[in-house]
Amino acid sequence: MGVEKLGTRYECQSKLIYHFWSLGYSESECYELVSNWYYGHNHQSKDWKNNPDKVLRNLKNAINSFHRNAEKRGFKPHAQGRNWEPLRLPDVVSITKLSRNYRIQRFVFHVLEHALNHKDSRGEFRLPWKTIIHFDCCSTESYKAKMRFCETHGLLSKVREYYRQEHRARTYRVNFPFSKEGEPVFSLDEGLRKLYPPRILKLRTTRWVYEKYLKR
Repeated sequence: MGVEKLGTRYECQSKLIYHFWSLGYSESECYELVSNWYYGHNHQSKDWKNNPDKVLRNLKNAINSFHRNAEKRGFKPHAQGRNWEPLRLPDVVSITKLSRNYRIQRFVFHVLEHALNHKDSRGEFRLPWKTIIHFDCCSTESYKAKMRFCETHGLLSKVREYYRQEHRARTYRVNFPFSKEGEPVFSLDEGLRKLYPPRILKLRTTRWVYEKYLKR
């Protein structure tokens, strides 16, 4: 849909920039997608009709500024939007069977949650480094080992490598059999509380996690 009302072009553009940033697109990819939106519709915008080159220059500057300053200004990738899907209790059961390590479980939970909500019809999705290190229990030092865990256990498979020239993030295919049934869960901790009574959880996890569980 194009701009239908005068004075709303910048608002629409800002929403698109935020949306594509949330999905992990690079600056150049974001520019390509939004500029295609400009060219692909009959916009009722004086700015666009009078000087499209100026609009595109401003677009490039807006994308650069947002990508540079989004986190400093408190922006977070949208997750619980209208089409956002949560993992379900059977998914948490499968995650706990992969590893008894709580930090691995939390990382896997967030990787799969991201994949579920960003994959295309082929199960493929782009996963930039900046997105990976913001998953729970991950850091710049540990992300490689945790991603290897996901690939080794067949949760993800790399489809395309990162291309520096095109600023294209790595593309993965998710192979996890997401459950369509069962109660939705919005965090790993919520799933663990629903799955295991305290005495069982005490045997399955570390003292720190168990004490955290008791405090809730």
